Amino acid sequence: MSAPSTHPYTLQHILPEHEVREQANQLLDLMVAAGLDPAGLDHMDLTPLAVKLWLRDVAYDAMAIHLEIGTPTWDLTPEGDAHVTFPFAAETDPVLFRSMVL
Repeated sequence: MSAPSTHPYTLQHILPEHEVREQANQLLDLMVAAGLDPAGLDHMDLTPLAVKLWLRDVAYDAMAIHLEIGTPTWDLTPEGDAHVTFPFAAETDPVLFRSMVL
């Protein structure tokens, strides 16, 4: 028997493919601005990192308003959308998160 989760409430969010692509393209732009040569790379190569950085940013936004968020999980669909699950400890936190952060 497993221990009860400390974050039993979840919120599902879909980050659309065009937003994932935009985040990845921003990483490519940052590489060029930093003097790196991203030759041979495209947005698909940086998609996992782009999603992780987006998750970091929204987690910081949640912390700024004192929401306790667990470790999000995510996966990419074949279409390129990121399906994200955010875990929360309190029942009201997903509603606050959606309205104030996302």
